[in-house]
Amino acid sequence: MKKIFRVLGFFIAFFLLSCSSPVSHLGDETSDDDNDSSLSIVAKAGFIEIASHSYILDENSMESDKARIWYSFHPAESEPESKPIFVFFNGGPGAATALLFTYNTAPYTADQTIAAPAAIAKNPTSFTEMGSTIHIDARQTGFSYGMVSNPTSEKERSDYYRPDNFNAYVDAADFIRTILRLLQTMPELENNQIVLVGESYGGIRATAILNLLLYYNSDKYSGGDIYKDSELFSEIDTHFKKIFPEVSGEISAKVAARQFSHQILIQPLLTGYAQMDTSGRMMANSPTSAVAWVEAETGEVFQGCDGAEDCYDHRQVMNFIGDNGYDVYCYKRESNWLFDHTDVGIATLTDGTLFSTLIGANHTDIPFLSAKERKDVAFRFAGNEGVLLPLSLQSLPKSVEFVLQYKEAYRELHPLVIGDLESTLGTLPEWDSYFIDLNRQITQLFYQVKASPYDNRFGDRFLENLAFVKSFITNAEEDTVIYSPAIPEVLKEYTQVSKVSLSAARFEVQYSDETLGEITREVTFPYYGASCHSVPVTEPLRFYNDVNSWLFSD
Repeated sequence: MKKIFRVLGFFIAFFLLSCSSPVSHLGDETSDDDNDSSLSIVAKAGFIEIASHSYILDENSMESDKARIWYSFHPAESEPESKPIFVFFNGGPGAATALLFTYNTAPYTADQTIAAPAAIAKNPTSFTEMGSTIHIDARQTGFSYGMVSNPTSEKERSDYYRPDNFNAYVDAADFIRTILRLLQTMPELENNQIVLVGESYGGIRATAILNLLLYYNSDKYSGGDIYKDSELFSEIDTHFKKIFPEVSGEISAKVAARQFSHQILIQPLLTGYAQMDTSGRMMANSPTSAVAWVEAETGEVFQGCDGAEDCYDHRQVMNFIGDNGYDVYCYKRESNWLFDHTDVGIATLTDGTLFSTLIGANHTDIPFLSAKERKDVAFRFAGNEGVLLPLSLQSLPKSVEFVLQYKEAYRELHPLVIGDLESTLGTLPEWDSYFIDLNRQITQLFYQVKASPYDNRFGDRFLENLAFVKSFITNAEEDTVIYSPAIPEVLKEYTQVSKVSLSAARFEVQYSDETLGEITREVTFPYYGASCHSVPVTEPLRFYNDVNSWLFSD
């Protein structure tokens, strides 16, 4: 019965949207009708500037360069000062957060199953009904851009593309600095509960962010054997001591988790190579997996590795699906369905009028966005012809190699439609651009350090966080890039875990750990039978309702 009412509610909302006028003006989401007019909390977008920082990663001294990190903030529809803040980010690494922003999480949606015939429409599943939202683009993705002293210099631009600027920990540090500094600009919200929402590689990013926030005082960080950034740790400490003045001494993980309390992980990478290895093995041998479905549909027979040298089951599975004309992100749909479906929406970000409506502010008023204000520092591309460095697949895991080639081949055939931002913000030099949806050079660089996204240590970090942070992980049927059933299975391999118990829509992790002790933690793990890699794209209403029930059930 509840399901019936949810479906009816969706169609009522959709009917009301379809009866309204097409979007033709700016800032609807910040009107007095939508927000408490007694508050000064309004939608805003812009940049948080990150300075150069010295740090230690796996005992190597490194230094990150300057960047301006893009964010778009929307307050909760009512009482934002008392509601949680959702922080959204996509993955890659190197992907913009455009997919989550334009598809069914923000106040407006570009999803054509909802917005058509208009380009965008009010979103019936906006997370601003539950809390405030922040969507952030990682360094050199989306609208975020790098900064050098002389962007006309090809050497300076190419030197920026090095692991010092692109690895899981400096990436997490960028996000922490952005979140904390943005909160400082909104004192009414500075101590609100924070819910991290990461998709795909966003699972590793969320893990690194939370682990640094919860354990920055621990020996593993203070010693630099994993990561040490004294300036970052000082900034974190100052924030927590400000919002928890009653706490004397060091801030513990338990205290930090009073604010950074929840994570929502959409088809996440969490435990590195072990997760991909387990995924490939399970899919290759399961009678109900994508492999069996494609075999039944096509009559083709899958050839697994069977222990062959330099053969990886996960790569073999994706090859089999792709070679038979299906989408590796949505295996029951034709090849590239997800990209074809979402490119239309992502392109709305480069249309000036639509962009302004989406962010709730006039884009021409945003500092450091226009050509004039960025010309002496900003750049995107290393080459002089508006290109990135040459694509190199050396040292990449085989599954990453496949996905990178898959995306590259698609984008070469289907360039993203670019709108009219240059007509409103000014013409940029060839080494710069206002927006980039996937920066493939970044994807490669993340795998050039020991602490790469495929480092199994991130599973340890996830388990450390899980002891204090309530967790929601999607289990989407059609995704083979991230095969969700492998997540609870691979956690069994970690020494601090004594047992993992799987049941309907959840699993429990039992610890037997010297530090954490004998504890049990539950992970909400809802199954989405009609969903693929991006659940908010394929089942937005159900995803919204599941999150709402989970978040406010306590």
